[in-house]
Amino acid sequence: MQISWGPLWSTNDLGLYIYDPTGTLSAQSNAINATGLNGKHETVTLLAPAAGTWRLRVRNTLGTLATAQQFFGTLEIGRASYALMRDVNSLTPSVQDDVYQSLRSFSMWPLGSNFRPSFGVSRLDLATALVLSARVPQYLPGQPTYQDVSEATNRLFVESVQASPSGALFIDANNGRFRPGENTTRLAAAVALVRAAGLRSEAESNAGIPLAFLDNAGIPNQLKGYVSVAVSTGLLTGGQAFRPQDALTRAELAHAITVLQRRAIATQ
Repeated sequence: MQISWGPLWSTNDLGLYIYDPTGTLSAQSNAINATGLNGKHETVTLLAPAAGTWRLRVRNTLGTLATAQQFFGTLEIGRASYALMRDVNSLTPSVQDDVYQSLRSFSMWPLGSNFRPSFGVSRLDLATALVLSARVPQYLPGQPTYQDVSEATNRLFVESVQASPSGALFIDANNGRFRPGENTTRLAAAVALVRAAGLRSEAESNAGIPLAFLDNAGIPNQLKGYVSVAVSTGLLTGGQAFRPQDALTRAELAHAITVLQRRAIATQ
């Protein structure tokens, strides 16, 4: 949504305010608009707004100095259409949102005509999603680091996550083997996701912190901070048990990618 006004010498300064269907202020734009060609406009962008009636308000911010001001408004809407996936409609609305977000950002893709939310995520799949979602910069050395990752595209994803500025995202890749086809455990995912989110320092400062999980003893002390941060930030969920050695599912990965992307938007 954008408003603009003129003429160039107008001294009026308009603000744009967007209210969601509940009447709550959801977004606003009220930058200082000086005279000249680059001024006289305000823009607000909403990502995946909830269904319902939204309200737009324009206000002159000059107070008693304001004069009558004509303005023009434009509304641009982008919509995404998805091919039918037979196993998505049965998911909860929040999980569906996560799945569609992962597809919109090209971080994940369907498996045939299904998404397969309960399928395990391989270590290569997680590395691929973290690069495609722009969580780590791309990097490809002249020689392979891992003897079990030789295909060029796979190498790009694996080498990139292991050369991440926040440190290697997979800390259990040893002896020249990445093990790309193995399922990613929830514990390995917690470390990779927290580091991709730029929260390594916070996680490692909480090493050894007691966790309120029945399987707390099964989580190494030096990694408990990663699990704590992964759960507190919503990257991963945990009930009575964290299940550190269970495979990360595709639904869980879609959710984690969505959280990472929203965190990135919020810090822009």
